[in-house]
Amino acid sequence: MERRARLHRALDAVMDAAKSQSMQAITSSMMEKLNKNGWAMTKPADLNAGWCGTWAEKVAAKDPSAEIWATNSHMFIKKNDKYYDAATPGGVSDWRKLRGVDRSDINSKIYRVKSHTQGFGYNKVPR
Repeated sequence: MERRARLHRALDAVMDAAKSQSMQAITSSMMEKLNKNGWAMTKPADLNAGWCGTWAEKVAAKDPSAEIWATNSHMFIKKNDKYYDAATPGGVSDWRKLRGVDRSDINSKIYRVKSHTQGFGYNKVPR
């Protein structure tokens, strides 16, 4: 648990430094920090497997116009009528086309959340 708490503090520091960076740069910074802390991240899609809520929360914290949305198994950002996740930095107009959306969620409804710990639960990591 302490390892994850240290990791979150390190990620918070990266996100503070990345205030003016794009989502893609934020994704790269998160992957770098996770790799340094023993999490194997080789591509942005890896963040969508367990870290999507943290990624969405960090992006939303730096951009007040970004909203966190979720399905039953994925969290992502909505901004200016486009949806984004770590593996879809260019955004899409239909959330179902996000690379991190599980095909079983295609017929799901999406809902807005305030933080990743308000979502589906497995991403509840202590701060």
